[in-house]
Amino acid sequence: MSSLELVSNIWMALNGGLVKYNPPQPLKFYDADSYGYFNKWCTSFSLDLNGDGWLTTKGAGIAKLKKGTF
Repeated sequence: MSSLELVSNIWMALNGGLVKYNPPQPLKFYDADSYGYFNKWCTSFSLDLNGDGWLTTKGAGIAKLKKGTF
């Protein structure tokens, strides 16, 4: 994953999952039920330099999402 790719995506954490915005592509919704997050109330999301995602939730802690699974 290039540095440019990390910057071009906008991620939004919300109640129910994550939303990825990458114009001109349509919004991609990663909902908690389909992707197996342990809590539906997502509070923040960030990508590290390896391309792995870190998802924080209200009341259920932090989840690491491995590159290529989202």
